[in-house]
Amino acid sequence: MKSSLFDTGHFWASDPMTPFKAFIASPEFVELGRRVPAYRDPDKKAQPLRPATIQVYTLMFGKFHRWMREHGKTLYTVNDNDILQFLDSRQADETGVAEQLKSTIRVKYVRMLERVFQHLEVSPNPAQSTAFQIYKTKGASGKDLEMVVMDDTQQQAFMRALPVANATPAGWKRRRDRAMQALMLGAGLTVAEAMHAKMRDIGSLDSTGSLPVTVRPESAHSTTREHKTLLRPFALAEVMQWVEERKKLDIPGQLLFPASLSTGKPLDKATVYRQVKKTFERAGLEMPRQGGRTLRNTFAVRELEKESVELVGQLLGLERQRSTEAYLNAGRRKARSQRLS
Repeated sequence: MKSSLFDTGHFWASDPMTPFKAFIASPEFVELGRRVPAYRDPDKKAQPLRPATIQVYTLMFGKFHRWMREHGKTLYTVNDNDILQFLDSRQADETGVAEQLKSTIRVKYVRMLERVFQHLEVSPNPAQSTAFQIYKTKGASGKDLEMVVMDDTQQQAFMRALPVANATPAGWKRRRDRAMQALMLGAGLTVAEAMHAKMRDIGSLDSTGSLPVTVRPESAHSTTREHKTLLRPFALAEVMQWVEERKKLDIPGQLLFPASLSTGKPLDKATVYRQVKKTFERAGLEMPRQGGRTLRNTFAVRELEKESVELVGQLLGLERQRSTEAYLNAGRRKARSQRLS
């Protein structure tokens, strides 16, 4: 069943993103992913994917497409070992720590690709072979790596270890990096959201001394809905100092944390990860994950200690309460650790 005029072997091999975007929105993609046998209710049709889910799958397939292109592969020449190599090359939550072989995101990738190869009638289906290798791997638990959260002392150490620069014009990048990391820890932004934050997104101080920050998915290339979070007072000075400096710099565009003075383009994700990791190292914090995700986790758990699950979900831009509740167990572990220390 063709999902568009571009649903041909030529386009799937040369420009797979175009036919994939039509395929992901088609009834066939949903039907191929059904786990409940159709004979149980033949009249009940599978529900179409939500726009946010379609966007997630499109971003995922885009990463796989780029990997294939870099390695001279197409959907018709890639094999199960290639898919495993791709999965092994991915990094969890910008931390530099490889995901467990059977983590949730890996399973999602394999199931997505399995449907693509089914649609293309590629036999044997390389994604099915990949799934078999994943499930037979000894010790594959099927769970993501345990959520990493900093305790209060570690947060203070991280803030003290933020990049330091002298007052000369040449030190602007260090001051930018300092503010960006403070924003991620103080307001819970993801790396992508911080990278694409704009000057207009910074609000005015509220009555509690916190600073509203608007997160816009269209600018952050994020699947989250537009929402407001709060930059807490302990990180306010670093961010506001940079905001004032940014206003005086003659940089094109509105990005809060541009990569250069001349272009105003966003930073590279890998660059942000390296800078965050260096701060962890300067702070002497040997965390199993040393990236932006740990900063966001810490924000979420810290907020849950004094705010409701509903409010914290709003600050994080999460649509489902159970997504926010996932941070509760990490909070309990943090509390136990602090009691024992």
